[in-house]
Amino acid sequence: MNTALKVLAVLLTVFVFVAGLAFVMIVLAFIVGIGAMAPGARGPRIQSYRRY
Repeated sequence: MNTALKVLAVLLTVFVFVAGLAFVMIVLAFIVGIGAMAPGARGPRIQSYRRY
């Protein structure tokens, strides 16, 4: 039983670690997406300037 509990504890810690990493990656992607939207708003303006 002790070995099974240890395996469960390790699996839980790994799952929590992976879930935390995924959450951080999603938050980073969200922040980067917002950051890309601001230059993205400038991007079309630069393209319009290039057209002129």
